Amino acid sequence: MPSLPPPAAVLPAERLLLELGEALHRFGTPSYRLEQALTAVAARLGIEAQVFCVPTSLVIAFGPLGAQRTGLLRLDAGAADLGKLARLDAVLRRILDGHADLDAAIADVRAIVAAPAPLPGAVVLLAAAGSSAAAARFFGGDLPDIAAAAAIGLVVGVVDRLSERTSAPHLAVPAAAAIGAALATAAPLLLGRLRVELVTIAGLLALLPGLTFTTGMTELATRNFVAGTARVTMAILTLLELAFGTALGHHLVRRVVDGLPRPLSKPAALPDAVDMGFVALAGLCLAVIFRARLVDVPVAVAAAFVGFAGSRLGGLGLGPDLGPFLAALLVAVFANGVARLTRRPAQVALLPGILVLVPGSLGLRSVTGMLEDETLRAIDGAFQMGMVAVSLSMGVLVANVVVRPRRML
Repeated sequence: MPSLPPPAAVLPAERLLLELGEALHRFGTPSYRLEQALTAVAARLGIEAQVFCVPTSLVIAFGPLGAQRTGLLRLDAGAADLGKLARLDAVLRRILDGHADLDAAIADVRAIVAAPAPLPGAVVLLAAAGSSAAAARFFGGDLPDIAAAAAIGLVVGVVDRLSERTSAPHLAVPAAAAIGAALATAAPLLLGRLRVELVTIAGLLALLPGLTFTTGMTELATRNFVAGTARVTMAILTLLELAFGTALGHHLVRRVVDGLPRPLSKPAALPDAVDMGFVALAGLCLAVIFRARLVDVPVAVAAAFVGFAGSRLGGLGLGPDLGPFLAALLVAVFANGVARLTRRPAQVALLPGILVLVPGSLGLRSVTGMLEDETLRAIDGAFQMGMVAVSLSMGVLVANVVVRPRRML
């Protein structure tokens, strides 16, 4: 039996591209931006490379056609980490400017990946509760709705963190949805009249796949069909899991609480002036959840205000379906402008600003409506979710023409 040839040694430039690509993917870089960044690095290093990225794998073919060597990495979906993205962006700048050798760049990437979380888990859980409270207010909730949503957001965050230590973390979504829906259904026993659906959706904000769906639509619009299709499919699957857990939690608890006495008083509506405070809270909490650096927190908060103002202006001028186009356009122009002026990644401003607008709540309403035999509401919700996602992705793409993004992240 002939012996196999020895494996070819991985060149330092190839190792850098693979490890850099894995890190960028892990910390939330969309496929089309990742491919652009790695292609620019390969050109700067003087090597030929064809880069192909989808949410679960990264493929880089090194060398000229007919003599290529292929590197393949199997990846998890990843989660946004704005602080580490900013540090990786600095490494990219040094490489492209010719101020970093390969060994130093590889060491920098490994140090960034291995760095511990900047904040303790308890702070991140409080931020999840705060973001759910802000979402409840944006959906039109009163003080009891906001308080219930914050409590549910905290519990859902704890369940999600605990699931990471189990052998089946993928069960966290339906389990957390069931617990959140159960708490929302039982909350009127203590707080009186509540908008149970509003409280449920706001409490589950951290699990809603609106950002995943919108990113997938953007990838489809940029002709990254495999990555976009995979990401949209992931979002739809998450919605189905959330809908199942929500329906289960509601039905189980409703059988127990129906007929039990509850407070009937209805609190006075909150003035519109408090909305500005909740916008600031949303920007701050999203900066914590996405692990932004302290220096980037004001940018994240400002982006949330831009997204909120853009959604109001867009709703008045273009309606609820097309209004998000103007909001996303303003957020992305702001993000690209800040990135060019400060040499920070555009994602630092783009993610918090866009997350204020994403259509995950519409998708959950659509699927739960189908489960409750409200077909017309389900179809209307699905159509609105699609239109909002397309509007957001088109806004981001048009903004890239109005203010050209930086050549990196």
